[in-house]
Amino acid sequence: MITSTSNATIRSIRSLNNRKYRDELQIGYVEGIRVVRSAIELQSHLIEKIILAPDLLTSASTKQVIQKAQKDDISIIEVSKQVFQKISKRDGPQGIAAIVRQNWTTLEDIIPENNSLWVALASSGNPGNIGTILRTLDAVGGSGIILLGPSADPWDPTSIRASTGAIFNCTLIRSNWSKLKKWAQFNNFSLIGATDEATANYRTIEYPNNTILVMGSEQSGLDIAQKKECSNLVSLPMIGSVDSLNLSVACSIILYEIMSQQMS
Repeated sequence: MITSTSNATIRSIRSLNNRKYRDELQIGYVEGIRVVRSAIELQSHLIEKIILAPDLLTSASTKQVIQKAQKDDISIIEVSKQVFQKISKRDGPQGIAAIVRQNWTTLEDIIPENNSLWVALASSGNPGNIGTILRTLDAVGGSGIILLGPSADPWDPTSIRASTGAIFNCTLIRSNWSKLKKWAQFNNFSLIGATDEATANYRTIEYPNNTILVMGSEQSGLDIAQKKECSNLVSLPMIGSVDSLNLSVACSIILYEIMSQQMS
């Protein structure tokens, strides 16, 4: 059992709070029974090691998670309560975390399926929004997220926590608008942009079977080219005093409308 916070392994884990090191090593830190269980059940091959603090384990399902990890020959490191609290990124740590390899795909590697639903995020700067959108996208049966241009890191602990494990069931792609536009055209996908400038209510249009919902950043929205080159533009009606919604909330509302249409 590791009892020192100056241990080299512990220092390495703590460094993953910094994006620079996550990008260099292409790994991430996930924490909590729900997220670790999702990683083991959905992408166990991505897990490099599991960190356990026996004195903090309270969930009845932890035993099953540990047994599954042992069956898959995943390395398990035990640490003291004090060490785990030092590396934890959350209040009330549950005593279980994992180091995982980041999983990225390219547009060129995607083989589109019928009724595919994707979200493209242009310059999204908030990792919490990315994680929440991943959670909703997984809930509606979507395929994944395409990050356009400079973006927050979906492997940020804040994003992973917000995704509640959905990050392991969604495809992550980094690209740019030009490549996405060409790929969408070649594969018969419709680009549907969300902007407050649109005259069409998000519930009044018919979403095609293969749709990419394009969302801009909360600060600047979609740029001129993106709005011009989308197949259609939609907006959410606002009748109260606020003039906008949080990005992940707005995205979730539209995603559920798309799912509703696809199911009917």
